[in-house]
Amino acid sequence: MKPQLGIYITEKNPSKVGWYIERSTTVKQTNCESSGPATYHVEYTLTNMLTEEEKEELSSYVTGDWGAYPDRGGSGMETIIFYPPAGGQLKDFSVTGGGSVPTTGALEWAEVFHTYVQLRPGQTVTYSFDAVVSEDATQKLEVDETPTGQEAADVKYTYLCPVR
Repeated sequence: MKPQLGIYITEKNPSKVGWYIERSTTVKQTNCESSGPATYHVEYTLTNMLTEEEKEELSSYVTGDWGAYPDRGGSGMETIIFYPPAGGQLKDFSVTGGGSVPTTGALEWAEVFHTYVQLRPGQTVTYSFDAVVSEDATQKLEVDETPTGQEAADVKYTYLCPVR
């Protein structure tokens, strides 16, 4: 079984601010016990690379500054859903940089975690959590995520243990 962690975002500000949101993920295996499922520590970081100066120079089509909601201009307004790997779980969420801790819910009969963050120009938020894969996993954990405007997803893996 190939375990996958899903991280999917939806931009809630009608704009092109998503062009300026950089995302990166690090995955590090944290246990090498002979029994039990593998556990990984995951950090998912979003940074709004738009500057205040650029925000003032760009059109509202790009920045999402529609006048009625001036606090939205230049902000990425992201709904994020974290799917645990099949047969596994996500736990111990923490957040740095101004986002809210994800809460649990269900989506199409699967337990998921979801959150919302408003990323102002220059702001960074990091979600840290542990992913536990199924005991039936025969490969290392991989990340599947919403495509970005980058050529390739920025995911760094640190695997310390052999696959059992």
